[in-house]
Amino acid sequence: MSSTLSFYQDSPHSCSYLATEQAQNIYPDPNWPMSNVLYSQLIQHGFRRSGDHAYRPHCPNCQACVPVRININQFLASRSQRR
Repeated sequence: MSSTLSFYQDSPHSCSYLATEQAQNIYPDPNWPMSNVLYSQLIQHGFRRSGDHAYRPHCPNCQACVPVRININQFLASRSQRR
């Protein structure tokens, strides 16, 4: 087995968030064992989970749904966010 994790990109498809955009995702090799360490590293790099699969948006023309990690100990909600 190779010691380097491979990633795969799917074909363009309709975006679930923006009706006028095309989306693409990248996925780690589904045959690679998903350890807690690997999962944590993927999450730190913007991957999301759906069931047993991890994926990350990788759209060529858009960055609207890129995840952001917020330190909740430093976050202060604005007035509109508290509603």
